[in-house]
Amino acid sequence: MKSSPVDLPQAASRPKVIPTRRTSSGITSIPAYGPSVPTIASRPDIAADTTVNTSAKDGFVLVSDPDGEAAHRYREIVTAIMRGPWPRKRIMVTSAASGEGKTMTAVNLALVLAEMGRSVFLAELNLMRPRYRYVFGRPPEACGTESVLKGEASPDEVTFQLGDTRVAVASVAVPMPNNDLLRKQEKLATLLDYGASACEWSVLDLPSIYECSAIQELASSAGPVVMVARAHKTKVEVFRSATMALGNDLDYVILNDIA
Repeated sequence: MKSSPVDLPQAASRPKVIPTRRTSSGITSIPAYGPSVPTIASRPDIAADTTVNTSAKDGFVLVSDPDGEAAHRYREIVTAIMRGPWPRKRIMVTSAASGEGKTMTAVNLALVLAEMGRSVFLAELNLMRPRYRYVFGRPPEACGTESVLKGEASPDEVTFQLGDTRVAVASVAVPMPNNDLLRKQEKLATLLDYGASACEWSVLDLPSIYECSAIQELASSAGPVVMVARAHKTKVEVFRSATMALGNDLDYVILNDIA
């Protein structure tokens, strides 16, 4: 596993979210909270706590503003997640549509886990629109997660340490025309098993639900499942359809840009 320097973008403002209430039949309501109350609710069988997510413009708050409210809320949600009776220590981050802030959510969750002393495997699995290589910096000749899914490289060959953090990152090297490689279960299992053996927690940064047919199957075998949506952008029908698609596997919904 190689080491890579990290130069993360800076946070611009304090993001806000509102909670959702969920039952066995799906999310039933989105109560209106004031703009200064960023919260999130979990499934009824898991204790409800508060959190906050950043949008792409806000950057990685654990680096840019570690003492701010956003970073504090991230710590609260990770604390809540760590209390859950998960079958696997594997956090899956997806969204109702593209451009909702999955990468910011995934990276900040990973950074909080590392801050709490846990080793983390952060896997970029959005094969069509990768961002990690540009954000974290990787040599152009380095292979990525798509090479593991093709059987052309081992997980160790594509994984690098994120600066002096406890986060190991597997990023996409070459954008793919689609996310079909995620349906190669044996190769994907090799990558996920590597993460589970090398680190205490894994965070999977996945495509949106409708960009890959493998998302629902992955959700059924993950630990906590987080869906990210953006207020005033995500259409209500898309949001509802996405929650129905994930069904009882959905554990947390984080809404971005609540004004």
